[in-house]
Amino acid sequence: MPQLIEFIDIGELPNDGTGDPLRVAFDKINNNFARIPTLNQGGPNTAIQYNNNGLSGGTANLVYDVPNNAVRMNTDMVPITTNIVDLGSDEKRYANLWLAKNDSLHIGNVSIRENLGVLSFYNQANNLIQSDIQVGNIYSSGDIFSIGNVTSTGTMTIQGGIGLNGGISINSESFTTPNNTANQVIYELPQLSFSTVKFQISSYVVDSNDSQTATIVVHKRHDGIRAQHTIFGTVFIGNAVTRYNVDIAYGNLRLMVSPIPNLAIQHLFSYQSDTGVFV
Repeated sequence: MPQLIEFIDIGELPNDGTGDPLRVAFDKINNNFARIPTLNQGGPNTAIQYNNNGLSGGTANLVYDVPNNAVRMNTDMVPITTNIVDLGSDEKRYANLWLAKNDSLHIGNVSIRENLGVLSFYNQANNLIQSDIQVGNIYSSGDIFSIGNVTSTGTMTIQGGIGLNGGISINSESFTTPNNTANQVIYELPQLSFSTVKFQISSYVVDSNDSQTATIVVHKRHDGIRAQHTIFGTVFIGNAVTRYNVDIAYGNLRLMVSPIPNLAIQHLFSYQSDTGVFV
């Protein structure tokens, strides 16, 4: 590597005539001043080379992009004197952090990696050991799949049903009937998808205090084409609102209502069914 700085020979003793002549010395000084812009990057290639507007003494991997006021990095950023380094602060925070597909985000002993649109949390020492996630509320607009236990210390709001491998399906629905036509179907469940179903239903007259709640338990008979149901625990507030009925028709279990007043009635219900079938 060529010498970047020219040193002035000052001799052994003052005025002993062994050093550089004045013209030579000042020529070296001028040369050193001329080389100052290229001395910002004195490290070898693959070290952190600071590049200011294209001036570099090596292969630059830390570049200050002057027009865009940005620093471009092409090297690992490792703390030199300590094992911890802060990125940003409470007052000055990074807006977006982009990681490559095959790279991970490491937090303590937990690594986070994305694969096919799925985030995986696992132990750094063994990527086969999954790490726990502790959160408050979970809001999901799609399905939640779990191969282990799901424990929540807060509320889980799910726009859709929950299907468990143990053979249980949980869901909730709402339906409004416009008049008092008898046996209006407010929900259907394929008859081959269950053996027993438990409905918890609440019906109320829109813009009124009249309402009622009830529990309906449905058992499908062994022939698979008929169902028996029991209604219990009915609670009324004000006047009675509707009668409930259940049957199997057209390949479905049908939950039906026969409203009493000729008014719009809102029906809110949830159900839990086992997905086992008789064989």
